[in-house]
Amino acid sequence: MVSTLTTEGGMLTIQGEEFGKSSSSSLISIFVGRLPCTSVTMLTPGRVLTCQLGAGSGVQPVNVTVNGITSNRFKFSFIPAQLTTVNSVSTSGAVSIFLGVSLYIDASTIIITIGGRACTSTQILTPHYAIACTAPPGVGTNNTVRISINGVVALTDNHMNSGQPLKFKYMKPEIYS
Repeated sequence: MVSTLTTEGGMLTIQGEEFGKSSSSSLISIFVGRLPCTSVTMLTPGRVLTCQLGAGSGVQPVNVTVNGITSNRFKFSFIPAQLTTVNSVSTSGAVSIFLGVSLYIDASTIIITIGGRACTSTQILTPHYAIACTAPPGVGTNNTVRISINGVVALTDNHMNSGQPLKFKYMKPEIYS
């Protein structure tokens, strides 16, 4: 078993067998995908390890190497992004801001579609918490939002809205005179 983490990373706990009986963690190395997990500590001799993992996303293999012998691979999934808020934009399209958690730090790994049409110029506003893109032109208040980060689709259920999917809204027409 491997604990779960947001894309920010943090303390990872790994349970298994044959991690060695020595309390010396210098013989143990852990990688999650290409990310090294540092500050390895053995909590329970031979069975439970912890380490500090940096920012990452998606589903990654975990490998534990003890004294040169590498474990089987175990799949680790960073907690998928959870979208909580998105602003409305003009029907001609404009920059839209998406708020949530676990939104990662690398805009090149993020694909956003609104009503099936791609957003462009995706950028990170606040690492892990806010992203923006240029929404395509459109109309309506019930457009499906889909965000994929490293191939993992973000959750778009708005817990503040009784678990209903968060929808993208273009601004309504206005009459001035």
